[in-house]
Amino acid sequence: MQDIDSAIAECQGARDPDARCVTLLAALYTVKDHMSAPAERREEAFAFSTAPARDIIRYMSPTPFGRAIYGRQANDVWLLMDDLMTAVKTQNPRLYDSIMRQL
Repeated sequence: MQDIDSAIAECQGARDPDARCVTLLAALYTVKDHMSAPAERREEAFAFSTAPARDIIRYMSPTPFGRAIYGRQANDVWLLMDDLMTAVKTQNPRLYDSIMRQL
């Protein structure tokens, strides 16, 4: 980490930074960010290369719905959403059609 910090300081101290320096600076900050990330975030970053043990929703939203689904099992949420969409189709077909067009 000290080597990364010193390389960052060197690039930031450049009088006339060129494209190579700016690219290197971006790469160094990316590496530093990944190295200092909390364990939970590092686990998410590597989930693409292995089969996930469980499909947890990581959608963040300030809405009550977004807060309610965060951290839940995706299958459970999708089952509920499927039931909701069935009810919407029955009660308000125009709304249902509009939602389906947007999807």
